[in-house]
Amino acid sequence: MKNRDTILLVSLFLLTSIALVASIFSLQSGYLIIFQNLFYFPIIFACIFYRRRGVIFSLFLSCLYYILVQFFSNDPEILSGALIRVFLFVFIAYFTFYIIGKTEEKELRFQAIFESSKDALMVLEPPAWGFSSGNSSALKMFMAKDENEFSSADPWSYSPEKQPDGRLSREKAKELIEIAMAEGSKSFEWTHRRLNGEEFPASVLLTRINVEGKKFIQATVRDMTEQRKLENELKDKYQETEKLNNVLLERESKMIELKKEVEDLKKK
Repeated sequence: MKNRDTILLVSLFLLTSIALVASIFSLQSGYLIIFQNLFYFPIIFACIFYRRRGVIFSLFLSCLYYILVQFFSNDPEILSGALIRVFLFVFIAYFTFYIIGKTEEKELRFQAIFESSKDALMVLEPPAWGFSSGNSSALKMFMAKDENEFSSADPWSYSPEKQPDGRLSREKAKELIEIAMAEGSKSFEWTHRRLNGEEFPASVLLTRINVEGKKFIQATVRDMTEQRKLENELKDKYQETEKLNNVLLERESKMIELKKEVEDLKKK
């Protein structure tokens, strides 16, 4: 994090220095057009990475630009042009601040939905199709301590070697991912494995998503353990009911036969 902050600060310093040095050189040489455009770079950069502080910096830099022009020229036409340019700088700064704010707002809204979902949500990233991120429900489902442990584990460690149909999990998963990438989505049932080795049935929905021109897969996983348990219980009860019905039918059939035999004896 500190390295990133240092790189950003150095980059802003270099962009600002280039703009100022080029401005002084251009003003001294009498070139009053090209150098002005160099100020857009540090202004936009500052507003993207420093947000509100970037806007304040942009206002300061815009004023500094006007002071430089005023220092080298008293021509009213040049000064009025410089003043218009200052307003453009300020407009660009606030516009960039607004656009970045809206983008971050959407990202935060998506992140909130992602994290608050009761379903296990995870993102698979090509080309290895490992899990690059997962929400709290995913971490809980697979018994990972944190997102770092979850994403650093081999993607195939979350599935047994083979699926119930006998196919290798690795091969079948790649095939299903390819279908989702081609068709946009793919739903299926899957046997997953938690990090403690416990296997469990799950329903999976793979959805293709595009982020900044790059394609990913979002997986929605639901643990079907309780559902399967309930289904098995209902199946067992149904089988018990069937057995009871068969016993009752057999008993009724014997009663009818016995009644018929009694009637035949009475006739004799």
